[in-house]
Amino acid sequence: APAPAVEPAAPAPTPVVEPVREAPRLEAAAPRAAFAVQSQQPRINVEFVDTPIREVIGFFSTFSGRTIITGSSVTGSVTANIPGQPWDIALSKILQANGLSAVEDSTGIITIDSYKNLAARVAAEPLVSRVVPVNYAKASELAVTLRQIIAACSSGAAGAAPADGAAPPADGGAAPAADPAQPATNTCGRGTVAVEEKTNTLIITESVSRLPEIVEYVRDLDKRTPQVAIRAKIIAVDRTATEELGLSYDVGSTGTYWNTLGSRGTQGEFQVDLGGDAFAGVANANRLFSSTAALSLIFNTAINGYNFTAFVDALRSEELSDVQAEPSTTTIDNRKATLFAGNEISFLLTPPVPAGQIQAVAPQISRLKVGISLEVTPHVTANRQIAMDISATQQALLNTTEAGPNISERAATNQVLVADGETAVIAGLTQTQVTKLRTGIPWLMDVPYIGRLFSQTRTVERKQDLLILVTPHIVDEGEIVRR
Repeated sequence: APAPAVEPAAPAPTPVVEPVREAPRLEAAAPRAAFAVQSQQPRINVEFVDTPIREVIGFFSTFSGRTIITGSSVTGSVTANIPGQPWDIALSKILQANGLSAVEDSTGIITIDSYKNLAARVAAEPLVSRVVPVNYAKASELAVTLRQIIAACSSGAAGAAPADGAAPPADGGAAPAADPAQPATNTCGRGTVAVEEKTNTLIITESVSRLPEIVEYVRDLDKRTPQVAIRAKIIAVDRTATEELGLSYDVGSTGTYWNTLGSRGTQGEFQVDLGGDAFAGVANANRLFSSTAALSLIFNTAINGYNFTAFVDALRSEELSDVQAEPSTTTIDNRKATLFAGNEISFLLTPPVPAGQIQAVAPQISRLKVGISLEVTPHVTANRQIAMDISATQQALLNTTEAGPNISERAATNQVLVADGETAVIAGLTQTQVTKLRTGIPWLMDVPYIGRLFSQTRTVERKQDLLILVTPHIVDEGEIVRR
């Protein structure tokens, strides 16, 4: 029988390489990469067809100018088309597809081998120690996290990181399972973390290859906690006087102002409604209005566009509002700050004495704070906005009895999200005072029985609103807080 024709083996295809030294600008519609930071390494256009993996690695070494060493287990072939990708990311994906990984030492040399061999290499490395000072966080708290990171690897799998920011294996980050026939190499638990409380310092002991990674975790976690300066302005507004002027306002309804987190009114919505008398006061000189007040308030609301601060300032200029206090404080992120404006009253607490007995216990002096208490817990978001949990309490002294003072209390709680330097308003703390006034002709109004013929009695109700304006500001590093 004739011998079968043997076709000559096709030569190994030569990779087609088009280096792209400058990274092109990503389009807005392009999908996000699976990496926290996009690689800045030179990009390549390359295609491999059944190319031995050692030749592929040699090509990447030539293209990048880096020294790459391959282990004995690096075998197989590669078929891939990589258009315009950073060379380090492309190499990482090729290694992942072949069950390989890479580590880079302190000299910049890259070693490629199987996960098991790299794990054994890490396990054989000597342990070294480094003293790492901690600036902002507590070293004892960081130590707990670092111990978990050091122990967070599985037996038989190396903690080796791919070179130059390469991603973990595509199946979710787990390395290939170790061969059950081979003894497991445990690379976990070798490192230790000690804490020096006096100097707030960490002493980290770990293998040579893993120590830089652990130190980098410390740098990432040891961040300055944002500080927030909080200024409050407590204003009492005479609602009765403003209504007599023809103005009505509402800062508490959801249709005009924001009271819940994320539910914010759009800019341009009027939060002050002008009554008909206010406009009539502009043209009708016979009405008993203070023209200055009417014109000022109308200008700040209707003509000048609504501005709440300008509205409050106009009320103050016409003696329709009074600034009770302007406390300020500074706190760190997620820590509660307390502001108080008021007085501390002292009173005697006398224990009850049964009938027929002598008082054996001396009265005790007690003190009670009466006024306005404001509790603010700020949180700085990633986009430099400030979420605040605000609790305001108003206490007023009614009278004092033998059992102690009687206190009236009003409280309001809000959650708001504001920009840096923006003002949030707390309303709803309204006091109503009802008084009876008797007027009439002097002397005659006091004559028994017939005095009521020369006098009249009327009930007067006055309302006073308490508005609390809270303005948070993020204090950047090095900034001086002015109070």
